[in-house]
Amino acid sequence: MVTSGRPTSLQGVARLFLPSRRETMNGYVCFYKGKRLDVEAMSSYEAQQKAVVAFSSGRLAPKGHEINVMLAEINGKQVLHTAN
Repeated sequence: MVTSGRPTSLQGVARLFLPSRRETMNGYVCFYKGKRLDVEAMSSYEAQQKAVVAFSSGRLAPKGHEINVMLAEINGKQVLHTAN
């Protein structure tokens, strides 16, 4: 069967119009009790959950609300936070 170069499946169509997962990953900086962690995630919630795992030490695991998550980069471009 000869195709016209167009994808026939839904996944093939999605690949044409949706950015890949790597392109939508953003960089976040997470802070917990004076510690800092750089994380790449799809959302700040996902970054927070990754930080909970990374900051866990034995039986004392931090709770999600104890971790401060700041957006650092979007699609490889640095984000600047100001106090204005």
